[in-house]
Formats: sequence, C-alpha cells, structure tokens
Amino acid sequence: MAAPRKATKKRRSTTKSAPKGKRPVGRPTTYDPKYCEEMVTYCKQGFSLTGFAGHIGVSRETITQWGRVHPEFSLAVSRAKAAAGQAWEARAIIVGSGAGGPGAGGMIQFALKNLAGDDWVDRQEVQTNGTVTNINVETTQEQFDAMARRLLKEV
Repeated sequence: MAAPRKATKKRRSTTKSAPKGKRPVGRPTTYDPKYCEEMVTYCKQGFSLTGFAGHIGVSRETITQWGRVHPEFSLAVSRAKAAAGQAWEARAIIVGSGAGGPGAGGMIQFALKNLAGDDWVDRQEVQTNGTVTNINVETTQEQFDAMARRLLKEV
C-alpha cells in the first residue's frame, strides 16, 4: 500500500519572463489586447465585468489580474464600468417615464448602485448638537437618578 500523498498548496500560475534563450515559467496567459475595446462594447449593453468574463470564457478574477498587469486593460475596465452605468441610467429614464414592468425600478436601482456606486448611493446625513457624555453602564439606579436631577437643574 502506497503512502498517502502530502497535500500541497495550489499555486496560481502566470507566465513570467524568462532569461534569454529559456522558456517562460507557468501557463501562458490568454490575454489579448483586443479585449480592451471588446469589453467596453460589451458593457455598453449594460453587462458587468463578470458578464464579460463569462462571455470570453474566463473568470472574474482573471479580469482583475489582467488589469493589474496591463495598464491599457485597467483603463478599459474603468471605461467599461462607466459604459455599463450609462446603459442602466438610460434604462432608468425610460422606466421613469412610465415604461417597464413590475420590479423594473428595483432592478435598475440595484444595477446602478452596484455598477455606478460612486454616483448612485443612498446618502445619510447625521447632525449632532450639544455635548455627548459617557455614562458608566454599571451605574446604580440611585446614581442615575441623581445625574438626571443634576442635568435637569442645568437646563
């Protein structure tokens, strides 16, 4: 009976440059510069980066990796996100004018918050007036009543 194999951590392989005359290490990348414009065009229809990744047969993580390695692809990612946001804003205008079925408004809201979150976010503004003091949570009822009487006298 053979001894069980020791589990090894899986390494993420990417092609690394090799010294002259030697072959590169790792699996070759499937990146193609044509993906920059293809991604922007695809996302103009309202699709996400994940949708584009599925369209070309790679994972969403691969899209992120390509953006880290290829500056032109990173710029295309930003343009694609903006294009997807614009597509959903156009749909919002149509739905806002009375078109669209049940749930259309909620779907558009969800898409815009996720695809164009910098511009489409629920904002909450909190203002405080006066002084905030800490109260010991181990205060007895008598101590609390005494503090309350003191505070009421100050008002």
